[in-house]
Amino acid sequence: MTRVKQNMFSEEQAVTVTADSTNVLFFGAFNDIDKRLRFFVQVRDAATADGAATVTFKLYTGATAAACTTLLWSSAAIGKAALTAGAYAVQEAMPAGGLGYYKIVYTVATGPLTAGTFDAGIGWKMDDD
Repeated sequence: MTRVKQNMFSEEQAVTVTADSTNVLFFGAFNDIDKRLRFFVQVRDAATADGAATVTFKLYTGATAAACTTLLWSSAAIGKAALTAGAYAVQEAMPAGGLGYYKIVYTVATGPLTAGTFDAGIGWKMDDD
């Protein structure tokens, strides 16, 4: 996946409790996104916790950065054992229905995490990916 720095929701964002991505991205209000456009979440440093913590990754949209409250997509709860360094927790096509602004929300359950950092962004899926 090709990454462009201006298209990053998070870079090495430490997540221990539920949190919004560091950045809200603006792509305009369009509903027919090229199917090669993908959003991703990659584990930078493995997630750890004293208990059986999970993280759910959610993509929200809104007409303004402050109003990113419309849920576009959600992962299932992913257990800490699967959130190992380098693993892609999410690699999905951008869903239709965007309102212009986008953010990721990291939802931690049965937490908190004691460690874990994530990169998240939008990039183009190349034909050979």
